[in-house]
Amino acid sequence: FEKKKFDLIIMDIQLFGIDGIKTTKLIRLKEKKTGGRIPIIGITAYGDEYGKDECLKIGMDDYLTKPFDRDNFYEIINKFLKQPVLNY
Repeated sequence: FEKKKFDLIIMDIQLFGIDGIKTTKLIRLKEKKTGGRIPIIGITAYGDEYGKDECLKIGMDDYLTKPFDRDNFYEIINKFLKQPVLNY
């Protein structure tokens, strides 16, 4: 994130070592200092533990629970990309 520019981040909410919630908060804090905003889509297999409202509140732009529908996945990604993903 600090060394490369990304168009979109797909963030697993239960990352090893540091979770996606904390990571998203850190990214948003950095963005306040540097400007810009990278869309972050949260993904989890545990929909009850971290709900969509919580993820949106901390700065994620959208949220999916696994298993997810492929078409819905691409639809959400395409909302945030300047050039849509055409391979679905």
